[in-house]
Amino acid sequence: SSYRWYVLAVLTLAQTAHGIDRAIIGLVLHPLGTEFGLTGAQLGFLAGLAYGVPFALAAIPFGFAVDRFNRKALMTGALTAWSGATALCGLATGFWSLFAGRAAVGVAEAGGSPTGLSILSDYFDERKRATAIGIWYLSSGIGTAVAFFAGGAIVEAHGWRWAFLAAGIPGLILAPLLLLTVRERR
Repeated sequence: SSYRWYVLAVLTLAQTAHGIDRAIIGLVLHPLGTEFGLTGAQLGFLAGLAYGVPFALAAIPFGFAVDRFNRKALMTGALTAWSGATALCGLATGFWSLFAGRAAVGVAEAGGSPTGLSILSDYFDERKRATAIGIWYLSSGIGTAVAFFAGGAIVEAHGWRWAFLAAGIPGLILAPLLLLTVRERR
């Protein structure tokens, strides 16, 4: 029974990476807007639509996949993809490359929630499921706080590109741990 709490911890860390990677754009809008000469509308697209629309469009296909395929593999792939895409945003050369990077983050992150909830539902019965999901949902606030606290220091010290790279690293480190240690339950 202690293993299920380990699974919860790993999934909570994965969702924390999700929160970091989703929120980091808010910190870097001003410096990247200055560097690329972007308008307010372009910055708004990068902060909202570039991520939000692909996320929304990918949510249903991911839900379908979670019901039919290996969830551990899906979660590992999604975590690797969204973290890698976040890190690669640091290599952006202008509006369109950053737009594509944020869209890739949105598509991949759409797989995080349905996969994580499905796995948690197998490990926690109705007596503990709400507690587990409540703990898991802490990750969103923690990820946003980490993104703004640590990301702000990184932007100030090293620039916006390094903030994207630093935001992507935790998920890339966590993905192999998830793959190798979380068991897929039938």
